[in-house]
This record gives sequence, C-alpha cells and structure tokens, in this order.
Amino acid sequence: MNSPSKHRSPLSHSPLWLSCCLGGLVACLIAFPKGGIKVYDIPVTWSYFYVGFGALLPVLFTFLSGKVVLNSIRFVSLLALVPIQTLILFSLKTEGYDDFGNAVALVVNWFVLPILLIVVWGVLFDAYPVDTLFLALRVVLPCTSFYGLALFIYRQVTGDFFQIPYLTVNVDDMGTFQKSITCVETPPN
Repeated sequence: MNSPSKHRSPLSHSPLWLSCCLGGLVACLIAFPKGGIKVYDIPVTWSYFYVGFGALLPVLFTFLSGKVVLNSIRFVSLLALVPIQTLILFSLKTEGYDDFGNAVALVVNWFVLPILLIVVWGVLFDAYPVDTLFLALRVVLPCTSFYGLALFIYRQVTGDFFQIPYLTVNVDDMGTFQKSITCVETPPN
C-alpha cells in the first residue's frame, strides 16, 4: 500500500496552479516591478500586492500542517541579510529620511519581502516538481531576457525610457527616470 509522504505539501497536487504563481511572480518582479500606485506618498507596486497576497495561501497551508519550514539554506539566506538590514536601520536612525514613502519602501524591500519570498514562498517552491520548475525557467528566462533587451534597444533608439502608467511605471513617477540618472556630460566645445 502506497502512503503519501508525510512531508508532501497539499500544494504539490497542483502544478498548473504553481506554474501560474511562478509566472505571476516573474512578471511582477522582473518584467513590471515598478508598475503601481502611490498611497500617501508610499509607492505600492503590483509586485508588493502579488507577493503579499500570494503569501496568504502558503501561510494557510503552513499553519494547517503545523510545520514551519525553515531549513538551513533559508536560515543562512536570512542571516546574510542581517548586515545590510543593520546598516539600513542605523542609517535611518542616525541620518533620518527625506521622503517617508521611500523609507517605507526601503524597509519593506529589505525586511518584509525577503521573509515572504524566502520563507513563505519557499513552501510553494518545495512543493513544485523540480523538472517542471526547470521547464518553466527555460520558458521564462528567455522571455525576460528578450524583454530586457527590447527595453535597452528602445532606450538607445528613442533616448527615452519605455513607460506605461500603472504597468511599467508608477503613475506618479512617470517621466522622472530621466531626471534621476546622474551622468557626467562633457560640455560642448
């Protein structure tokens, strides 16, 4: 009689669902990381929404199974963040901040998102069949590379960034990328 493995996650029965999660995660974090809105000067991107709300299901399964999955690799990954997190906290404490929205985004990016991605989303990736994961990566990586190359060529040809409000850029940041680039230009002779 075959008994299911006691370490098998309930998510492992849904590779299509997991593929959709992985595809959405890649789209939000790599293809469209800046798209979103601002709420009281705090940038809220679609990536934040996706990672945050997408973490609810793995958290539910973790609590239902009664096991917190924090293996040594994940623990070391979280420990590797401690020096930069310490520097961020020290800098915010001693130097303060000019923009509250950027300070909140900094804390979310270095404290909240790593825990969600390494610990919580790790439950999803543990349940994901490795061969399917590599197949998904073989599709996703060339598409992402092509997208990045297309953006690079667009910038070189037009001299401007490719910006679609709410999708590729936060609507309040529209047109500000060019101003944020500091380049050393030689004066004309």
